[in-house]
Amino acid sequence: EANPLPIFYKNREGRYIGCNAAFESFIGLKRDQIVGKTVFEVAAEEMASKCHEKDEELFASPGAQAYDYKIKKKDGSVRDVIFNKATYTDRKGNVIGLIGSISDVTELRKINRELSLSIEKWENTFDAFDDIIFIIDKNCRILQSNKSVKKNFLGININGSLCYKIIHGENAPPEYCLCQQTFKEGVTKSIESF
Repeated sequence: EANPLPIFYKNREGRYIGCNAAFESFIGLKRDQIVGKTVFEVAAEEMASKCHEKDEELFASPGAQAYDYKIKKKDGSVRDVIFNKATYTDRKGNVIGLIGSISDVTELRKINRELSLSIEKWENTFDAFDDIIFIIDKNCRILQSNKSVKKNFLGININGSLCYKIIHGENAPPEYCLCQQTFKEGVTKSIESF
């Protein structure tokens, strides 16, 4: 009952034999309206068909199962969920039912989409500069470079390379390297080169 995830139990005939309060809340029915019923008696036809199909697959190949689904709630909202189900057995090892949980990942997927768009915008802006731009870490490894770098280095992808080998042709960071001076002194350095 303390688990915030909606959890349900079914017997081998596909009838609910138990659930937690989170499942009651999620499905919008009280426990006495769920227990003893099949998914076809408590859920919309499309969802019930999908759940029944996946239950039968799980009973045919006992173990664990996870799948994505979009649920239309009674209030009209659509939620992205992940069903996680697993069979359970009696003492003799016979499959006698399944236990399942539902994870609502709607907000997480929304955040991931927004993050992907933000990354895409940043990369487009980064690549729009004609100047050679790259980002390096304190170990002199090039983490990211823009398209101009690839263009000026004849199509070579230098990401992951050591900058002093690429830029200076040295086997160690030279003292005159502006990046090294910036890391050491913590102030911006610049030089013009033609």
